[in-house]
Amino acid sequence: MSPSHDSPLRIAICGGGIGGLALALILKRFAGAKPLAVDLYEAESDFTEIGAGITLWDRPRSIFYELGLEDELKPLIRDGGLVCRKSDTPQPFVFHELTARNGTLGLPRMDTVQLLLRALSSGPGPSDLISKHFSKCLESYTQDAAGVTLRFKDGSTASADVLVGADGIGSPTRRTMFTELAARARKTDAKQAEELEKLGMPTFTGTYMYRTLIDGNKLRAISPNNVSLKGSMVFTGLEKAAITYPISPSVVNVGLIWVQPEEFGQPRQTHSVTPASKQDVIDLVKGWEDDIQKVAEEDVTKWALSQVRLPQFVDGRVALLGDSAHAMLPHIGTGAGQAIEDAYILGQLLTQPSVTASNLSKVLEIYDTIRRPIAHQASDYVDVEKLKANDKEEFKKIGREMESIWGFHYANLPREDWARAKELFDKLQLD
Repeated sequence: MSPSHDSPLRIAICGGGIGGLALALILKRFAGAKPLAVDLYEAESDFTEIGAGITLWDRPRSIFYELGLEDELKPLIRDGGLVCRKSDTPQPFVFHELTARNGTLGLPRMDTVQLLLRALSSGPGPSDLISKHFSKCLESYTQDAAGVTLRFKDGSTASADVLVGADGIGSPTRRTMFTELAARARKTDAKQAEELEKLGMPTFTGTYMYRTLIDGNKLRAISPNNVSLKGSMVFTGLEKAAITYPISPSVVNVGLIWVQPEEFGQPRQTHSVTPASKQDVIDLVKGWEDDIQKVAEEDVTKWALSQVRLPQFVDGRVALLGDSAHAMLPHIGTGAGQAIEDAYILGQLLTQPSVTASNLSKVLEIYDTIRRPIAHQASDYVDVEKLKANDKEEFKKIGREMESIWGFHYANLPREDWARAKELFDKLQLD
């Protein structure tokens, strides 16, 4: 065996959120005898997550089960699906009940982070595989035949054979990647270079989301029969919607969506998060049914939601993962799940015994081939124009369309995507 196969593959992960931690865990579980050296760089002083709750549907849930987390997660699953109501009329009505074939599983984001950290520290796999580094915010990188050099905002540097940018919607990894792609394109096509440069930044969707967590016991005291206490709900109105679902026996996650189409396309560095008062939300749902007005009586944060849609997730020795690659609106509840699926495919590819520093760019192309179409499919399912429907027949049609869209969560499982990735990998002529 050549020396290149004996040397540890040096993997740098920038971003210690759900996607970055999931990748670290998958590398640990699937490494086997393959020598790896994984450095996980987190910009904050500790692992943290911005936002409230996430939903784990069947696709990402199956990955967590494969990683040995089934016993922790199964008791948290709730029966039932997603009840959709037209709520901004004098006579609110249910227009569809989406089926959740295997129940719903909502988790606070930090609980998900802690779940992954526990698995990293105690689960199967080499205990010394992952080195964690805090207060390390990537500024830029360069790459050549020898590897990738990372430059951090504190002035320090690091080197790796491969860099995975799991650094969120404001990703410095993505910005650097598309700046470099634009520089190359500028030699032959100035217009293409301009378009590539823009892709380094997210695009504002014209959508705002007011987010909060509500104490279920407090809500029950003021609204004993509130439907938000019973399961996952979607309340809809003209260019507005509210999504509520329990993420623990005593906590309800609330997200109120407000669409301003004329603001679509404004450039933003990242999600703009600002405090908002409960009066802001009360005003937005004025005239809506009482159940959602009761839920609105809490202080919230206001998020300006942006999205990312890219023509490629990889360039040479660098790959993007999660929101850095495909930030999307939260309407079908699969953003975090898509990051976990990215990690599942990429992590298994990088742990294949024949992958080395000299051939990994070919391997990253397989990750791009498999994951990019699926992530784009998930993003394409959002259509806020449907919130403009008025009568019951229109909403029944929307309900049928939503049922079809929801099939994305069950159509196939990530292990089938991995089978396709492995088939492509086995056809590679690796040196």
